[in-house]
Amino acid sequence: MMRWLCSSGSRQAVRGLFSALLFLFGVACDNQHQISEVLFSNVPENFTSIRFQNTLSEDKDFNIIEYLYFYNGAGVGLADFNRDGKLDVYLVANQLPNRLYLNEGDWHFRDITEASGTAGTGNWKTGVTIADVNADGWPDIFVTGVGGYKKFTSRNQLLINNGNLTFTDRTEELGLAFQGLSTHAAFFDYDRDGDLDVYLVNHSVHSPRSYGRKSLRFETDSLAGDRLYRNERIPTGNLQFTDVTRAAGIFSSQIGYGLAVATADLNNDGFPDIYVSNDFHENDYLYINQKDGTFRQELEKSLPHSSRFSMGNEVADVNNDGWLDILSLDMLPYDEPVIKTSAGEDTYEVYQFKLQYGYHPQIARNNLQLNRGLDSGRLFFSDIAWYAGVAATDWSWGALLADFDGDQRKDLFVTNGIVRRPNDMDFVSFIASDSAQRLLEKDPLPFIRQMPTGKVPNQIFQNQGNRFVKMNDAWGIQNPTFSNGAAYGDLDNDGDLDLVVNNINEPASVLRNNSTAPFQRLSIYDSTSPGNPFAIGARVKIQSGNVVQMFELQSNRGWCSSSSTEISFSVSGDYRVEILWPDGTIQQEPGSKDLIRRIHKSSLPAPPEQWASVWLEPFASGIQHVHQENEFNAFSRESLIPHMLTTEGPPLAVNDFNADGLDDVYVGGGRGQTGALYLQSPQGLFKQLQQKAFAPDTIAEDVDAVWVDVDGDRDNDLIVVGGGQEKLTRNRGLQPRLYLNDAGKLTDATRQFPQVYLNASCVKPADFDGDGDVDLFIGASVMPFLYGMAPLSYLWINDGRGYFTDFPRWAGASRFDNVSQVRPGMVKDAAWGDVNLDGRLDLVLAGEWMPITVLVQQPDHTFLNLSDAYGLKATRGWWNTLHAADLDADGDLDFVAGNLGLNSRLTASRQQPLTMLLGDFDANGSSDHILVYYNGAAQYPFATRDELVKQLPMLKKKYLKYQDYRNVQLVDLIPPEQKQQSAELTIDMLSTVVIWNEGGKLTVQPLPAEAQWAPVFAVTSDDLDGDQYPDLLLGGNLLATQPSLGPYDASYGTVLRNTGGRTFVSVSPTETGLVLKGQVRDMQVLRGAQGKKIYLVARNRAHVQAFRSVRK
Repeated sequence: MMRWLCSSGSRQAVRGLFSALLFLFGVACDNQHQISEVLFSNVPENFTSIRFQNTLSEDKDFNIIEYLYFYNGAGVGLADFNRDGKLDVYLVANQLPNRLYLNEGDWHFRDITEASGTAGTGNWKTGVTIADVNADGWPDIFVTGVGGYKKFTSRNQLLINNGNLTFTDRTEELGLAFQGLSTHAAFFDYDRDGDLDVYLVNHSVHSPRSYGRKSLRFETDSLAGDRLYRNERIPTGNLQFTDVTRAAGIFSSQIGYGLAVATADLNNDGFPDIYVSNDFHENDYLYINQKDGTFRQELEKSLPHSSRFSMGNEVADVNNDGWLDILSLDMLPYDEPVIKTSAGEDTYEVYQFKLQYGYHPQIARNNLQLNRGLDSGRLFFSDIAWYAGVAATDWSWGALLADFDGDQRKDLFVTNGIVRRPNDMDFVSFIASDSAQRLLEKDPLPFIRQMPTGKVPNQIFQNQGNRFVKMNDAWGIQNPTFSNGAAYGDLDNDGDLDLVVNNINEPASVLRNNSTAPFQRLSIYDSTSPGNPFAIGARVKIQSGNVVQMFELQSNRGWCSSSSTEISFSVSGDYRVEILWPDGTIQQEPGSKDLIRRIHKSSLPAPPEQWASVWLEPFASGIQHVHQENEFNAFSRESLIPHMLTTEGPPLAVNDFNADGLDDVYVGGGRGQTGALYLQSPQGLFKQLQQKAFAPDTIAEDVDAVWVDVDGDRDNDLIVVGGGQEKLTRNRGLQPRLYLNDAGKLTDATRQFPQVYLNASCVKPADFDGDGDVDLFIGASVMPFLYGMAPLSYLWINDGRGYFTDFPRWAGASRFDNVSQVRPGMVKDAAWGDVNLDGRLDLVLAGEWMPITVLVQQPDHTFLNLSDAYGLKATRGWWNTLHAADLDADGDLDFVAGNLGLNSRLTASRQQPLTMLLGDFDANGSSDHILVYYNGAAQYPFATRDELVKQLPMLKKKYLKYQDYRNVQLVDLIPPEQKQQSAELTIDMLSTVVIWNEGGKLTVQPLPAEAQWAPVFAVTSDDLDGDQYPDLLLGGNLLATQPSLGPYDASYGTVLRNTGGRTFVSVSPTETGLVLKGQVRDMQVLRGAQGKKIYLVARNRAHVQAFRSVRK
């Protein structure tokens, strides 16, 4: 038989021969012609002789009712067990014997299970990890299983490789004979003493003890709860493992539903950290290595949220920035009918209840946590799963991040599918009755068969740079399966990565990689190491041009699986290799043309780390004001709106109050809290100056404020507006407020304003009528109980003495794209500027469900809506903020508009807009909202069946079952005659953008990726890098959202460097020094002492962050 070991130049000929051989030998192949057309082709079992199937036999003792993880499947292990240069395959079976297949070349394998003694023990095995435990140069096998629970009899098993294709069970002898609810294990050198320790991840089962507050994690359970074992070989000379779980700070309780573990150096300090995926209500664990044999669990301080039903995970550098990122898998379907029939997120009330019980926010979807680096020594991550396109892959088990196509970026392979879906809502409703429960106790099997199947194709994505594109058809991953464990490795020694997948009730899949890219394979070995010759934990960097690929050697990759630790990579041109060995020494090697290469350790001491200086540094400003937010749930009365407008403050207003040349600041208050005025000292610190005028205004929730001279006395007065989404009443909190400045003392002069009450969003002063005094535009964002309708915004005219009157017809003959037609919309922000350079100030507006609106001032001082004429018709969005500045130095004002962003389940475009219907569809006198979105090419109501029936009870009879709702379109819900009587709002753009002013036209340009990862609520500009171009600073996030959308919390502030030529480039937080946590609502630049600028950042429910420029 022709060997398949060939160079890329001869592959085409071999593929043709292989196709012919398949035909001659009668081997079945579904799509033989695709072998040379797709990236992966399945090598059938009749050819490989890998005749393995993880067959499950269900009976009254073994089923998903008796054991909730019955369909979790089992793992795969790849390693060269006989050191002949070819990867062998170990497959785990839950109920049947495990199998070991020896690779004999030419894609032919021989079953040596019985001869090798590797079949496993007991009746329920789960995972496999392969590592050289005894450091003799031969890979050993560690198998996990379930035992000591009901009728499950497996135990964990360590099989030591004897070097002759036989293995000896030394589990008990070496101290690893744990029996319980084990899922998987990781071998790693956590204390960096030179030998391999073990982290054992165990799951739990539901019991009365597994529900309660987060503090349950400090208890210890005999069957559940993870374990950490220290290898005593280096200090004692004897290979023995000691349980150090509690002493090392590892949780080991009954609420630890551990389903996966990854060990990697996440904070780049040379010591491996640990990430554990926990199912159900317990949060995932992020253990940071303290370098003294202990760990500190810091997930809540580093990740704004995590997956809710966390299953598999993977750690790799997805964007080639030198920091390892975390992918955590969950079970959100991508197919709309499955979404509509499956249990989804908690209600908002339950979500809040879990937070009150101490749990960190969780979202039932995949999380791609991008590692942003360190802030004050602590890691921080941004979940960009929706932006990246990997948030929903259905019931997902294993993730593998690796370069499969040779473009120097790590692609993603996900195994998924479940034999039966226990979260199907019709099934859940069916078994909820008392009669069903009684029958269930007698014989669960008839009920189990009522669960729908979840057979779907595995998912494969091409990494295109922070965004992943599904490539199932193009890359040959199409067949529906129940896949769980998976591992990658170069099975045919051609350099690229092949895949082995463990399927339930079907033959295992062996997938050959047909890439023609110039792959090479690299392994490293340390023959001097007494306990870790394969250098587990080593970090390898391969640099070719400006691209640096980084790999960290870990054996446990894939669901319950163990992938090859050899590195497959592709480069363009020359390259060099840098190895950071586990002991901290560094070795650099030139590139090579060899297809397969091994580098032995010959290292030098690590050079000192070079840290680049940052642009900004945080400092303790002395501003003690901590914003307070009252608890108000707008969803309780408008249950189907996408988010609340209750967290819009606080604002900042900058002014040199005491005329000393240094800028001072007013910080807005929340409900039940006054605002505060802070004066800056020559040392750049701030001290509060008490103002009695603020005392009566604790009822207000400040959302915007500005200093301006309204009465012509040459000092600036303070104007503050309040908002929120509570009931609109005639109370001072919703009345714009004026504080006159009288020689450093503020006095309340609100009586000089018209007596109006509104949920304001902004106040913008300008002498729009050119009479020498300052007039005011006050925008309104929302009408309580009528989200989506356009409230009344105001333009007030100053009489020159600080008394204002309303200009009711300021919008003139303008028409607007909303139901009112005469009101601009849900205005969130505004900016004055002479857009058309005619000498008159124009007004630009931004808001929710409205386009960027350009109101051009007419000679009679009214305004005409010319948005369409300026090219802004297709800019309807969820705009939050506007910033005006001349960004291209051409003498006119450009604009930056902060939008929802692209990191959301909701998408919008001109071809596929996001839509919301607003009307009283059930004729009960209150407003109803129906949000309609696109999933693929079809349009669906966003609400679940339960959510919609609760809002519109008359639909319950129509949709008695969830299956009835699975393919519902809008026309099925609302008859055409009712739709005609409702308000229809649309959005066709969600990107945060810069709008370039080109005289008679405004050109919209989306900002770089980092600006799209969260809603932007605050923008300012300044030349941060000294190149004379104004750079952009953006901040945002929004947590007051529906649980089905999840919190928008991926932003830590974004700095976009203006490179000229109307181009912006994102600069990482580790380079700028700007790290903003929480919900940013305002950003201001102040003149500071000693020529330095100060940057203040106001955050909802938090203190004001302060930064100062490092350069003068």
